[in-house]
Amino acid sequence: MKRIILIIALVAIFAAGTAFADEPERWGVGALYSYYPDAAGFFYNIGVTLKVPNVPVYWAAGFGVGNYDYWFGITGDYYFFDQPFNPENNNFRWYLGVGGEIHYYYYEYSYYQWPIGTQTLIVDEFNIGVRIPVGIRYFINNDIEIFFDIAPTIRFIDFYFQCPMAVGFRFWF
Repeated sequence: MKRIILIIALVAIFAAGTAFADEPERWGVGALYSYYPDAAGFFYNIGVTLKVPNVPVYWAAGFGVGNYDYWFGITGDYYFFDQPFNPENNNFRWYLGVGGEIHYYYYEYSYYQWPIGTQTLIVDEFNIGVRIPVGIRYFINNDIEIFFDIAPTIRFIDFYFQCPMAVGFRFWF
């Protein structure tokens, strides 16, 4: 077991040194728009994204407000692979990683059920989860990036699977 943990740690250290070779000394700040399909429907959110120099984690914080609901969450993703599709053109890249999330969701919905009458469903949920982000990135120039990703997620407190998608941009400076 110790040998497996040592191998995983060495791979993680090697990946951290090579996966971020393009922007180790730069800040990445931007915005994103997310779509969360769910068994009960779906919801959208807007958010911000941040990459701090020399820290191998891409952060995002999002929020949303509806007529009867609101939510917010934070994600952090580490990219194991961040490689160009074509080695001669470094601008168009794909990535695969692992990450985590924390989110809070409140939803209130009233409906009529015969013969009982009006019923109100209230969802008040705090949850944590593990994500596997996979996506594409395109650097318009050295300072502007656009991206799209899908991040299959398993949530643990109210155990369920979700597959959020996001599109966004980052400015690098």
